Amino acid sequence: MFKFLGNFFKKVGEIFSSLTAGAEKVWAHYEPILQQALLTSSGIVALINKEIDQAPDFVFSAIEQAFPHLTKADIEKALGAVAVDLNLVQTGVVADPLVTLENIMTYLKGHTGAGWAKVSEFIANSIALVLAPEGTAWNKIGTIMWWVYQTFIKK
Repeated sequence: MFKFLGNFFKKVGEIFSSLTAGAEKVWAHYEPILQQALLTSSGIVALINKEIDQAPDFVFSAIEQAFPHLTKADIEKALGAVAVDLNLVQTGVVADPLVTLENIMTYLKGHTGAGWAKVSEFIANSIALVLAPEGTAWNKIGTIMWWVYQTFIKK
């Protein structure tokens, strides 16, 4: 029985190592602007989750400070896309950026565990799609976002 479990865990480790090596190869072939979009979007979501109990204006300012290469309009556009993707837009019009951010934060607070992780990844994917070069496919972002977060953001 113990030998079986030992072999099982060894195989799981080999599979994980293989997936990581595959993600590294994919990452190495992405153009720098797409890499930056993935890093930035994952970082924004990590910052929102870290400051989830702060006021939206504080979080918005923290995003501006942490990502000075983004304009206020870039951040607003990304948050607006998230609100649309999460169906947080009631009238078809994206609300004020701070209200939009507050709605996103409230949505995140409503999830825990695996649900929270999935929503966080979805939000990062949505932001990355806005920041990525036009025409970037959703799956090009989604297939590697978890690895980007684990490798570069979660420290």
